[in-house]
Amino acid sequence: MKKRHSILFLLIFYFFFQLSSIDYGFKINDINYLKNISLSKLDIKAFTEKESINTKENIETDSKSWEYRYKLYSVNADEMMPIMALSKIDINNKRFDPQIYKYGGAFIYPLGFYYYCLDKIGLIEKINFSSIISNDNLIDKIYFYGRFFVLLFFTLSAFVFYKCLKLIIKNNSAIIFTSIYLFVPSSIMYSQIIKPNWYALFWFNLFIFYSLKYFLIKKKENYLILGIIFSGLAIGSSVLYTPAIILTFLVIFINLKKNIKINFLIYSITICTCVFFITNPYILVNFTNFINESQGEYNWIFKNLNLKNTFLFFNNSFIQGFGILLSLTLFYFLLKKTKKNYEKKIKISIFLLILFGAIISSFETWHIQFRYIPYILTISLIYLSYKIKNKKYLALILIATIFQSIPMKMSYYDENNIKYSTRLKSANWINSEIINKKKSICKKEFVPFDFPPINFTKVKIEKNCDYEILVLRQPNKIKIYDKDKIIKKFEPRFQFANIPLVFNHINPLIIILKNYNE
Repeated sequence: MKKRHSILFLLIFYFFFQLSSIDYGFKINDINYLKNISLSKLDIKAFTEKESINTKENIETDSKSWEYRYKLYSVNADEMMPIMALSKIDINNKRFDPQIYKYGGAFIYPLGFYYYCLDKIGLIEKINFSSIISNDNLIDKIYFYGRFFVLLFFTLSAFVFYKCLKLIIKNNSAIIFTSIYLFVPSSIMYSQIIKPNWYALFWFNLFIFYSLKYFLIKKKENYLILGIIFSGLAIGSSVLYTPAIILTFLVIFINLKKNIKINFLIYSITICTCVFFITNPYILVNFTNFINESQGEYNWIFKNLNLKNTFLFFNNSFIQGFGILLSLTLFYFLLKKTKKNYEKKIKISIFLLILFGAIISSFETWHIQFRYIPYILTISLIYLSYKIKNKKYLALILIATIFQSIPMKMSYYDENNIKYSTRLKSANWINSEIINKKKSICKKEFVPFDFPPINFTKVKIEKNCDYEILVLRQPNKIKIYDKDKIIKKFEPRFQFANIPLVFNHINPLIIILKNYNE
């Protein structure tokens, strides 16, 4: 195979490899009591008003609304948010305010245009509030094509990443590093979720590419300007990229010649800010709404920051997302002494970015917090491309990374597999052993990522319930529950409570607790 074709083969293989599982979670909608459910316009008001469920009668009165609400959500928490934002946009009436600002406009608007094109060629129905509510099959198509969109952009980001590496190292090593970039567990997960975290790597990698090109190929101001534009698109997609952009700007600024520094400072602030607000105009138009949402979204994070949990980030999140051997290799080189000043600056920047992720994640001990620092993937691998010269060791990292990612990938296939899906198996057992026997369960928010797809029309809910059903997206938390109360466990394959190789939003551990009421 010619060298120039090897990267194309890798990217095409990866794209179809991931494409094979992006329908995960759809099997829920094929269950008889959840199939062919739609709502009339008269039901919409009841559907949109979130009610607290305390009794069986409440469920029976509003069963269709609850069943459909369950169908609308994904097995991934928050994956519904971009769809909700797009449903607020009305092109015909020139209303483009998504009214939800959690995810940036540089992600929401391209995603919306993509869905608009799919509608025009007949692949999907127009997305608006009424169409989503009234069409039983539309939501699965929305999730499928949305995940396709993110996967496509992430695959393109890998090509840009490869082009970055080609400025530094030879083709064979660049291919291996790109393979690692693609197959780390966090990429397996986030490249098939409708969120901007891994989508924005496309813009961020373009920013890094033109920055490297300026320093390594030719010092043309146009390269810097292009890089700044793409940095604005990265932040415009997800504000999580802000720390990485600022630190990278700082490193660039320090290494520029004096006569260029002022221009770069003006360009970076002006262009980046303009691009951000051009792609997020309604932050300015509805600034009060943006502030209110931000307070609700982030206050609970900042109020619960606990520095004692920062070390847990490395154990619960970093090595799970980056890969064990790759993480150890990175920390080895970061801690190794160096005499070169420019390398010290880069190492300090990487340390600060990782520390930022650890601190911002300290509000909880979840093991999915690598999502807060997706840019570490690009920055760290480029740094390691300068340090790792032994191809055999590099190949070993790739093999170890793929091996660690296998449970992650298998969990996506298992999500739709009746034999291995913890959600489907637990739902069957609950229907048979609890609901059909007129036993009660505890009050709970009925969403797929936090509750199995039981028969809602027959369920009995009481304050002093007989059984409690828990989806443990952190499997090691099973230790806090009384063993005598756990009467049933539905465990995914390839999972170890103390070594969570799988991000447990997908095919999670589910336990049933028996309440022995006196």
